[in-house]
Amino acid sequence: MFLKPSGKCDLDHRAYFLRETAGRSAVVAASEEGHVSVFSSDFAPLRRHRLATNLRAISPHPSEQLLAWANGESGSLIVQDLAGHRVAELLAPQWRKDASEWIKQGFDDCLFDEGGKFLWIVGPISDDEIELQLINANDWTTAQKVAVTDQFGTSSCSLHSTSKPDLVSLWIAAGQDGQQVHWLKRRNSNFSCEPEDQLANTTPPVFSLDGSEFLVVDENHAICKYELATMKRIGTPLKLEDEDNPFAESLCYLDHPLALTSTNAGRVFLIDTKRMQVVEEVELEGHEPRPIGEYYPLLTKERGLGTDISWFTRLGNCVVFVYRRDQGIGLEGWKDSLLWYLVK
Repeated sequence: MFLKPSGKCDLDHRAYFLRETAGRSAVVAASEEGHVSVFSSDFAPLRRHRLATNLRAISPHPSEQLLAWANGESGSLIVQDLAGHRVAELLAPQWRKDASEWIKQGFDDCLFDEGGKFLWIVGPISDDEIELQLINANDWTTAQKVAVTDQFGTSSCSLHSTSKPDLVSLWIAAGQDGQQVHWLKRRNSNFSCEPEDQLANTTPPVFSLDGSEFLVVDENHAICKYELATMKRIGTPLKLEDEDNPFAESLCYLDHPLALTSTNAGRVFLIDTKRMQVVEEVELEGHEPRPIGEYYPLLTKERGLGTDISWFTRLGNCVVFVYRRDQGIGLEGWKDSLLWYLVK
């Protein structure tokens, strides 16, 4: 399937983070170096900011003109409006005395809930514990905080929306040492944190539009589908025969039962989640599958096909693909471009 983009946007920085407000009234692209670009729903540029030299997380409010972001320099969590005026600052969680120098003080991630009434934040307090906080977004006070065991040690943590206002997924990841998904279940101003046994060593769950099912990539590089209500795996896991270029992290539902996925070589596939089968490969104009060395000259000896697509995500009624425009190597001078396609 050949696709022409609905639009393109060139950034002056890397798109390490890509977030949206509810209804995609605004889109935020940001780099780890603190460069932030804010766009309207049709990707017209609105504002640019330099928040810090070390940005660890960012989350736009779903309805108000607010950004929450984790300052990797001070370790604090900042809330500001889109004009740059600071609204609140939350200090880094208190370290335990036995914390080692291997962990970074501060917050790993932040996420406004679907209704915008609460802000979730998470950060390490020792080598084997992380602290979760639920913040009231009306006055920025802490509604509840809980210490959770990091079974792998010195892991990184990320928070992920499920499209349900009272449910968030927490991903604790330690590379090859393992990963674990937890469910954060909120009831009013309190919450519980429960590990999901079925989701050990998987990617974070990506939910269908109605929130009834989700997809993950497991440790065998197979795409698995689960029913949320029962946590029953549905159908046979989908795996590519090419073991050198297996499925990677990018996943999104288009419309039931169709979804998009990609490989670690940047190839994109349309899949039928009802039958758990590949329908066809998706070719993006100007980014078609080619020998890997044509996109990355240093990898001319690598066999197989690939593209220069780094990753993609769904934002509202668009799927946005990210690729590195400057064709550089390493972090210096990294500039990304965004291609977006209307979901039809």
